Amino acid sequence: MMFRSDIFWLLPALLVAIYEVFFIWNKLPLEQESSTEVKGEYNQYDQLKIGYLINCCYLIFWIQLVFPLFTISSNNALVILLRIVGYFLIIWGTVLAVLALKKLGRNWSGMDQYQIKKGHQLVTTGVYKLVRHPIYSGVLMEIIGFELVANSWFVLPLSIGTFWVFKNHIAKEEKLLAQKFEERLQDYRSKTKTLIPFLY
Repeated sequence: MMFRSDIFWLLPALLVAIYEVFFIWNKLPLEQESSTEVKGEYNQYDQLKIGYLINCCYLIFWIQLVFPLFTISSNNALVILLRIVGYFLIIWGTVLAVLALKKLGRNWSGMDQYQIKKGHQLVTTGVYKLVRHPIYSGVLMEIIGFELVANSWFVLPLSIGTFWVFKNHIAKEEKLLAQKFEERLQDYRSKTKTLIPFLY
């Protein structure tokens, strides 16, 4: 297997990922019983799915910084097009996720500790008018974008796997939200899509 000769194409994506992990996701508030009104519960299978997805993405990401895996094309024009589309998705996905986090404010909680906090508000404005779960939309776009920049067919299994995990988690999250915001959530769901505007 040959070493990657186009590493400079992936370095900006790496910097975006480092920024998100260390400067955005590290600000996730820690779960506190005193601030929790209703707590979601994950079984071991759910935890395994999320852990597997995260570790799989990290592993493939780091390997691809060194080796090209399952290359889509060797045609220079097509590769450049894939990379332009990929960086568009990475940038827009990051912006979407950051805007969503700012809009959520203190309502934000991680996938593994999803909950309704005391004083929790159902956020339906800003980017939440586009889709109900813009953070997951943004992360999905970033994963697809990185794989396109890496010119890799891994774009298919990683995007499908991420979509599947998010879809299952969203069902649990919205079931929890319905306990507090039943009528408002039904109305909100009737007006918006879940992850992809106009489609799903």
